[in-house]
Amino acid sequence: MNCTRQHSTALGANVGERVHRHATGALALGTEDRHRGFVAALTLLAVALSISIAMAAAPALAWENPPERQARIETLLDMLGKSNTHGVAVRLDQVIQAQWLHSGDEQIDGWVREAMVARHLNRLDEAITLLDRVVEAAPEYAEGWNQRAATFYKKKDDERSLADIERVLELQPRHYGAISGRALIAIRAGDAQTAIDDIEAARRINPFVGLANMLPALREVRNRTTGRPI
Repeated sequence: MNCTRQHSTALGANVGERVHRHATGALALGTEDRHRGFVAALTLLAVALSISIAMAAAPALAWENPPERQARIETLLDMLGKSNTHGVAVRLDQVIQAQWLHSGDEQIDGWVREAMVARHLNRLDEAITLLDRVVEAAPEYAEGWNQRAATFYKKKDDERSLADIERVLELQPRHYGAISGRALIAIRAGDAQTAIDDIEAARRINPFVGLANMLPALREVRNRTTGRPI
């Protein structure tokens, strides 16, 4: 049976139950509350579908053969680093993100998907509980640590987010998403130079990384506070 199809079915059943609860509950409410209930149900469905599409963008990879899996990712990263148009970089980024997201294990992929939905809905403790299971069950799966780092960041627990980012980079040294996350933590801490260093490091891997447009402002802040020229 197709592994991705299994994953989508499992997630669909779980999310479908939640959407049904939201929609059914909304029917019993007043007009304004009913509208909010239906919006919540539709939002949950949209998030779940977007995550399913992202994870289906690449073929499932056999977790039992990490060298082959990693070789494929490294080839894609090499191509991304040499890309000179935004459109090509965006497509390569999508494929790389999908490859990172796939663990090759049905249960782990299901937990990650549920955690991503929970994080989007600000159910951060629920997301962290799910991701705790992921990193315990698959400590060599970098994206489990990365997703937990993102959740800790959203919870403003920067210390634990940084610890998870370091683990991601031990497993995937060219994970530009994790490096960008570290830059965001530096920005929140007011450390312009560290943020600049991390964004430039991420840009060497992905020339079109999203935070690159913040470099001029960060350099201006750095120069004002240190007197250091660009």
